[in-house]
Amino acid sequence: MSDVPLSNLGEFERKLLAVFVRYGRDGRAITLQSLAAHTGMPVNAQELVKALRELTARGLIKRGGGDPIPGSPLAFRLSRPLPGRGRGSDAVEDMIRARNAAADTPDLQAQRR
Repeated sequence: MSDVPLSNLGEFERKLLAVFVRYGRDGRAITLQSLAAHTGMPVNAQELVKALRELTARGLIKRGGGDPIPGSPLAFRLSRPLPGRGRGSDAVEDMIRARNAAADTPDLQAQRR
């Protein structure tokens, strides 16, 4: 399977991805508080935590900063910056395709044919 369909994402994951595409397309990290504000969820909402875990597990986002300063807000960023400006879902789908293509091996390509 070369593409991960975005139809498998839940409502909260889609909201979060839209925020990342809109404000973090250049690779900037977005704090947990800002994500909560833009999606209309409380910072400690279980849905927010689950959605961030799901997006991280899929490789679409990663934790911002390798060695955060103690007491600094938790932040996340897209796994890689998105070029240009286009429709958000197309940009995310392009990112997924590129990630999968990088992990593709000739054996997997032959199996799909």
